[in-house]
Amino acid sequence: MYSVLVVDDEYMIKRSLTKMIEEARHRFTIAGEAEDGKEAWTKVEQLKPDILITDICMPVMDGLALIQEVREKYKFIEPIIISGHDEFAYAQKAVQFGVHDYLLKPLRPDALYKTLDRVYTKLEERNERFARHGEWTAFCRDAAVRITEHMLLFNEGGILAELAEGYERMLKLEQDLAPYPLKNMVQDLLSACHALLVEKYGDTFLEFASLNTTLLSADHYFAHMRTSILRMMNELRSKKHLKINMKVNQAIELINQRFTEVISLEEVAQAVGLTPSYFSSAFGESVGMSFVHYVTRLRMAKAQTLLKDTSLKTYEVAELVGYMNYPHFSRAFKKYTGVSPGRFRKQT
Repeated sequence: MYSVLVVDDEYMIKRSLTKMIEEARHRFTIAGEAEDGKEAWTKVEQLKPDILITDICMPVMDGLALIQEVREKYKFIEPIIISGHDEFAYAQKAVQFGVHDYLLKPLRPDALYKTLDRVYTKLEERNERFARHGEWTAFCRDAAVRITEHMLLFNEGGILAELAEGYERMLKLEQDLAPYPLKNMVQDLLSACHALLVEKYGDTFLEFASLNTTLLSADHYFAHMRTSILRMMNELRSKKHLKINMKVNQAIELINQRFTEVISLEEVAQAVGLTPSYFSSAFGESVGMSFVHYVTRLRMAKAQTLLKDTSLKTYEVAELVGYMNYPHFSRAFKKYTGVSPGRFRKQT
């Protein structure tokens, strides 16, 4: 039920209003009453009602002044004016302050109920948008975890796949979250990724560029999001590789390109002109994990994506990520994710 604050300096009108509201299909409850704008403002701050129904002409503070105060601080409250004055100036001012309706005295029940029906619909739609926005916030948080993991692996393909999925979700939610604009959703996802990187690497991590308000098309928003995320990854690359030479960077690029093949530490070390022992040490120092762990993480991330495609057999997924021996893949996958490939597929 939605709460209503009734404000009028005439006792009988206040009583009549209260009775009509309480009989309005049990969708509203009277949160409180007030006799003037000043008392009403105090009760607004205490009760924070969903709806404010107020007369215009009252002592101490009139209804329009009250509504102006309410709209500045509590934009979620829906105001309705009742008045004995059928004057354009009052109605014009009411529209300026975002008043939901302007009802004339003597108040007819059918007019009040029609107004309450409209307000009820608006409040229900707003609550649905709030719920959707909560879902979007949770999605951003989870997507940011996955995207930053791809950043740590310098896996540009994985990043772009996540961004494509996220952007598709944005476009589907755009109408449900209206008037929450697409630009804000892009900013939300970028902010979530940036916050995780700051948490890990400190406040020195670069800020992402704000969206240009002159952007018009959806393609521009996606391009901005992709550019910003890849810029973050490159900044991360610079931070992580500050103390290592270009040969280790080349090795990382090689592994990212060939991790789905049968690839060994010795082979990569030879390809970049380092001894296996030196390469192993330099790789672990720069990346923060062993060569085997790094390759496994890449393979497992790719395997989780492929397992969502039910047209592929699990042994085919194993081969596609570099495991020719399925039992070996199954053990590695369970060790990494905590579940078998088959159970993971059922859960997704």
